[in-house]
Amino acid sequence: MPNITKRYIDAARYKGDGESRDERWDDGLPGFGLRISPKGLKSFILFYRVGGKRGAVQRLIKLGTYGRDMTPDEARRKAGRWLNAARDGQDPYGDIDEAAKSDTFKDVAAKFIELYVKPNKRPRSIAEDTRIINRELVPKWGSRRIGEITGRHVTKLLDDVAARPAPVMANRTLAVARRLFKWAAARHALVQIPTDGIEPPGKETKRDRVLADAEIRLVWQASDTLAQPFGSFIKVLILTGQRRGEVAGMRWVDLDLEGDEPVWTLPREATKADRLHTVPLSPQAVELIKPLPRIKGGFVFDSGRRRVGRPVAGFSKTKRDLDEGIKGAPGAEIPDPWTLHDIRRSAASGMARLNVAPHILSRVLNHAPSSAEGVTAIYNRHAYEAEKRHALTSWASHVERIVAGKPRGSVVELATA
Repeated sequence: MPNITKRYIDAARYKGDGESRDERWDDGLPGFGLRISPKGLKSFILFYRVGGKRGAVQRLIKLGTYGRDMTPDEARRKAGRWLNAARDGQDPYGDIDEAAKSDTFKDVAAKFIELYVKPNKRPRSIAEDTRIINRELVPKWGSRRIGEITGRHVTKLLDDVAARPAPVMANRTLAVARRLFKWAAARHALVQIPTDGIEPPGKETKRDRVLADAEIRLVWQASDTLAQPFGSFIKVLILTGQRRGEVAGMRWVDLDLEGDEPVWTLPREATKADRLHTVPLSPQAVELIKPLPRIKGGFVFDSGRRRVGRPVAGFSKTKRDLDEGIKGAPGAEIPDPWTLHDIRRSAASGMARLNVAPHILSRVLNHAPSSAEGVTAIYNRHAYEAEKRHALTSWASHVERIVAGKPRGSVVELATA
């Protein structure tokens, strides 16, 4: 019999008849084994017996999934603890099963948010995970005992979300549910993880939509029809090429608008990349930002009214309003579907057309160093601030020309209001 090691697991292939599971048992720890499904999913299993021959309780349970929620060493340690408990006459599965019967999903989800999500996630991820749990999961399973939730329940919920249609949200919901159940299992709130073996239901394709110069001009002009600060928000989005959520969360305390080199410094907790990021600001961007009112709460693009102290949101409505503004212009049309995120891609493509080098563009966008840079990226700590400033000011000048309908090389004044 084999020893269930990482090397052995990686090399193991399904040898069943296509219907049954293929189970292998460890030579060094009797009762500990590996199960391989017809689809190649590899899970750690444990067989143990509690009590004597008369009235003995026998269990064959799944400990976890290899490569997803458990390593071979973790599985072996857990199996050892459970086997020791069984030899002492205790049934660890029974203890956990009783705990699972007493914990509702709503209660476990609340603990998961407080004890795992909030301490380990960035603010943006905390808000997203919490929203998915409270909007997608708790309404369906809130009063159900967590140990009663099965893979069938998970599949039904995901199918319902995907059919709204919201296939991408179905994938995000599965990812959050998977983390929650794995956390619950690690805290002995349940044994079987119902998300095991479930594949993301939605097909995701990378977007490659880039707005042409004429379309950027239409979006810029349509932003003048939006109420402030949404109009300026869209224009700064175009000029900086940064992520929508990061621009929306821009704070006055992170801006230095004076002097010859104005800059926006994003602390690591405010970025998707989880690293400090500086964005040199073009004169056009500074001209848009400076006149905005400084409202209690510190956000440059404050929602105002009943949401004072919060950054702008409601991007779906903003996009619809932009489309209406474009339609209202004589002869104006953007024939192909587009999203606000396409603005970032369009800015990046525009800078590339202006001969901005790929490694500079990567820093402007706060992407991780490319594999092409290899080990060099580890030693090269040059921040490329001057090069980033040149890229963004060149792009702003280009936007200035296309908004005015001028050929490249012309110098025009860019309207900001």
